[in-house]
Amino acid sequence: MTGYTVQGAGRDHARERDPVPLLPSLDITGKNTVEMPLDPYQLCPCGSGKKLKFCCAAMTEVMEKVQSAQEKGNVRQAQQLIEKQYDPENPVAWACIAHSSMLIEQGKVDLARQVLQTLLKQNSEHPAGIGLYAMTAALSGKFQESKSVIYNVFQSGSGLLPDLASEVASAVSANFARQQCWMGARAYLVLAMRLAPKEAKQDCFYELMSFDANYAIPYPFRSGQPLLNFQGDDAESKEDRKAHKLADLGCYAPAARIYVKLIENHSEDALLYHNAGLCHAWDGNEAQAAHYFHKAAELTEDMGQAVELETLSQLLAWNCVEDKIVPESAHYDVDSISRLLTVLADAGQIQRITNQQNSQIEEWAEAGFEVLDRPRLEAGVTDLKPDDIPEVLGEIFILKETPDAESDKRVIISSDSHDRLEETIKIVQQATDDVKLENESRNESMTELTQPPGVPKEHQVYYWRWGFPTKFAAKPRMELFLEKWEDLVYEKWPKTPQSVLDGQTPAELEPNSVRKYAAAHVLDALSGQRQLPFDLPRIMETLELDPLPQIKPDDEHTLSSLTAMQFNRLDYSDLSDDEMLNVMNRALLTHYSLVLDAILEELLESRPGCEGKFDRFRAYRTLSQIAIFNNNEERALAWVEKALAEATKLEKSFEPVFEWKLRKLTVLLRDPQRPEVKELVTSMHQYYGSKIPEFRNMLAGLQADLNLDVGILAPNGAAVDASSEQGLWSPDQPEASGDKKLWLPGQE
Repeated sequence: MTGYTVQGAGRDHARERDPVPLLPSLDITGKNTVEMPLDPYQLCPCGSGKKLKFCCAAMTEVMEKVQSAQEKGNVRQAQQLIEKQYDPENPVAWACIAHSSMLIEQGKVDLARQVLQTLLKQNSEHPAGIGLYAMTAALSGKFQESKSVIYNVFQSGSGLLPDLASEVASAVSANFARQQCWMGARAYLVLAMRLAPKEAKQDCFYELMSFDANYAIPYPFRSGQPLLNFQGDDAESKEDRKAHKLADLGCYAPAARIYVKLIENHSEDALLYHNAGLCHAWDGNEAQAAHYFHKAAELTEDMGQAVELETLSQLLAWNCVEDKIVPESAHYDVDSISRLLTVLADAGQIQRITNQQNSQIEEWAEAGFEVLDRPRLEAGVTDLKPDDIPEVLGEIFILKETPDAESDKRVIISSDSHDRLEETIKIVQQATDDVKLENESRNESMTELTQPPGVPKEHQVYYWRWGFPTKFAAKPRMELFLEKWEDLVYEKWPKTPQSVLDGQTPAELEPNSVRKYAAAHVLDALSGQRQLPFDLPRIMETLELDPLPQIKPDDEHTLSSLTAMQFNRLDYSDLSDDEMLNVMNRALLTHYSLVLDAILEELLESRPGCEGKFDRFRAYRTLSQIAIFNNNEERALAWVEKALAEATKLEKSFEPVFEWKLRKLTVLLRDPQRPEVKELVTSMHQYYGSKIPEFRNMLAGLQADLNLDVGILAPNGAAVDASSEQGLWSPDQPEASGDKKLWLPGQE
């Protein structure tokens, strides 16, 4: 190491979807590697690769003071010493590196970039300077403009500074993830793991697993896509090996150029188009990648492979459409917050957000409201049709007043598109005519880095949210949603022209064509991205498409090498029990519900040799959740009953039985007025009420919240507020001292 450590730059991008740039945490003084006093023959902490005596020896005394200050916890003193040593007119390498590292840690990436420029003007070959400059490029979203310096780090810096090279790759990955360039994000995450020091590889591996498990990423992107080996003449094979080596180092643009050049002499070779598409996609050049994948699909004889390539092409093409909708917001001052709250509560087209939503904003907002496209529905309304329900056009939030943000505008109106924001503002202004919203500003918190990429305007019809009355039951809510959703995807979608299909509708495409199959898989992937139920076999039947051939594992298709789409076509009938368990683990990771449901059922019902080798209760939980996701309540209850029967036979059955009865209650509460709810609640209250006081209080709270006719009240005759209790207890946690916590369904 060279005297500083970069940690976490860009990692976590595969988790839930914060658009704010992720910044590194830096040890700016080198205290992890520098002993006191400094040895003049050790490597200089500036990261030059030279010994201290022949590099920044004049800074030795300052380095030791900075180290001493940091070891004593005097971070500000250390920062002041570093700032004092930085002189842009006469830059010293250690001062530049330490100062820029400190600025990066503080989020001042542009200033750090300027400091590093002064160093590189003096010494353009400084390894740490190049590495940190590459880091600032990645963190500031300037990857395309700074490829040469970033590639330099991967090609030469990785030997001297493997941890820094890994962090630069991770930062590039995060930048691509913000843009939803998922193939590029995954490729650079793999590169970060490859370049990372041994002690950091496990963390990188976990990040990769997190990426592949992320629902927000279309499933065809959540697996590896290896480059294929091209068999040409000696010179061409040499070029292919060169492209592979460049790709192994994350230099995807020059690798793509090699394959494009080879195509000139092999214009009918699908493999070259395939490899060119991969390299362009990993480089973030998705328009070119879509073109080459499409051409590869046209030339590929294997139908399943051709469909996968065309699916990738269409998904990337959707990312590249210009006509997109992006979220927008408007910020306002207001004279009287209390008056505004009163007016909003009384407005006919505005309603308070639900308690569940409120829990998500309560840390930063005093209140939140939904703005509807028509008057809100009254509580207790029944016999609704999808067209009867108001849609949410936007939201209005009243921010909490804090000492640090006294001058901030406290009223925010937001929506998912410009047009809807304008309509939302108009409705709010009409409703609040007596309370003026003043000093409007738009998208205050948005920067080039934080601006979301948006969704194609053609897809806006699939993005809607209804404003239901308070306490509207989950089961009819889901049934209404499915009525509209299924009409959109199974009836209207096949007849709707698409820009990525050159204006054709899916139904108009050639019978059994690769494009037609791919269009169905794209809809499947985009539905999964939004966690919406979708039946791929049903849409294929609608489009008169035969099922694609299944894949049997062999030397060409080993289980570990299958892509996500190949895995979904896996024929596992001949797999051994151990192989089946490996398949289950991957299915649990990617969580493609159609495949996961079939695999778990096979293990539970038809693989006695696997008993005791996997968590049967986890399988039952997952199967019941998939069934609820697809609104198949009967199937969900069947899996819950099987789990309950097995839990009853356990030696220590109290907690497992309690958990599965609660899960059964959760399913039944989707329609809280059915008689089975009263029966189960009464029996559970009689048995568990005295044993677990929080459960009794929870039932009282449910009675109040859902208007349950079960007669369970607190001693004073009022419903108990369960939210005031100590918290929630999970059966897999050790028993706490004092009052127990109550496990509730939905917690895993």
